Amino acid sequence: MRPVEPWPHTNELTSNYLVGLVVDMAQMTESETHRAPEGAPRPALRERLLPQLFLLAAGALAATGQMYLPLPLLHAIAGSTGAGVQAASWTVTAFAAGYAVGFLVLGPMGPRVGYRRLMAIALGVTAVLTALVSLLPTIQLVLVVRVAQGFAASAFGPSAMAYITRHFPAHRRALAFSVVTSSFLASAVLAQVGAQVLGDLWHWRVAFVASALLTAMATVAIGLALKRDVPDGSIRPSAAYRDMLVAAAMPRLTPLFFVALTVLFSFVGLYAAIQLTNPLDVAGNPRELLALRASALPAIVLAPLLMQPFSRVPAGYRLALSVTAAALFLALAATSTTMVGSVALFTVLLGCVVLAVALAAPSALHAVSAHAQHNVSGASAMYSFWLFLGSTASAPVVAGFGSLGFTGLSVVFVVALLLGAVAALLGTIRR
Repeated sequence: MRPVEPWPHTNELTSNYLVGLVVDMAQMTESETHRAPEGAPRPALRERLLPQLFLLAAGALAATGQMYLPLPLLHAIAGSTGAGVQAASWTVTAFAAGYAVGFLVLGPMGPRVGYRRLMAIALGVTAVLTALVSLLPTIQLVLVVRVAQGFAASAFGPSAMAYITRHFPAHRRALAFSVVTSSFLASAVLAQVGAQVLGDLWHWRVAFVASALLTAMATVAIGLALKRDVPDGSIRPSAAYRDMLVAAAMPRLTPLFFVALTVLFSFVGLYAAIQLTNPLDVAGNPRELLALRASALPAIVLAPLLMQPFSRVPAGYRLALSVTAAALFLALAATSTTMVGSVALFTVLLGCVVLAVALAAPSALHAVSAHAQHNVSGASAMYSFWLFLGSTASAPVVAGFGSLGFTGLSVVFVVALLLGAVAALLGTIRR
């Protein structure tokens, strides 16, 4: 048996937003035995890795994009199921809650099941449940299935990262991690754009059917084209679960877990607020709304380029600066809706918010690694749990306090981000 190659240094993994969510969970499952199962194939340097990377990126888009799919469709879902918009907003919360819990429960199962098999199962079940959502008549049934949908989809991320570690040569992994984790963040944009187009042209249920078909196609392709893993039944997930509990009880990590709550809470809440409160009448103009959502893509591309010079700043201070910048740009965006009234300026400022968030998450991973000492994998997994848990509250808060308008809701998100920045700073100073 040959030992598993060492996990790449953390600096290689800071190239984009959601790397902190899945990379260390993959490390956790790999490092328990420090060996690969017998018969596990090792990649040759000349192998064609691009098709595999494309499939992993497609799977990432399909799995995580399901969380954001209902955001442009909340009014339509409410009208079709006989529920209010506030009840429909829980479709986002239900998925995020299932995803957060499933990430912890299913992530360590990869070595026992096999990474390719677990990815295919996760996407296959997600596809079936996505199609089922399109058939349900009541919001109560939709919410139940959305929880199960998030739970199933959560297994893809850790397995994809572990697959890269197992089958990609070391000098290709940084690029592979960058592509796949960029897909997780890009799914927030692409899922909303696709859902808006299909919802405007036909019906919100068509968006879910289309998403189910695309996810099913990714399932088949991954099941057939990726390399087969040999499951190792000797690996016990209990050690990974124990590390998570230890990390959850570490006082030095508490401020960083609080930061995690604020990041996706504000990010997801921002897009929900745009949809439900209609600042500058942008939600009533499909073309402007599409441009607004798509404006986040350049920020996602730019973030990896800025991380290299930005990484010279210590991780804790870098995190505090990024979260503060997100709060500042969000405040400017909200102010511009009343003081300037320019959709173009509003779009640019929202892109800056996305860029700041894209810089904050990998900085948080570095800070978690520095604070966790010898329990990096457990600490990173718990950070990821709190990150997604924060997103569960965003849409209901927006729906429940929609009377505040976009400016009032932005104040809520700005305050949350500033509190997160203070927590990051205090955690760094007290270390």
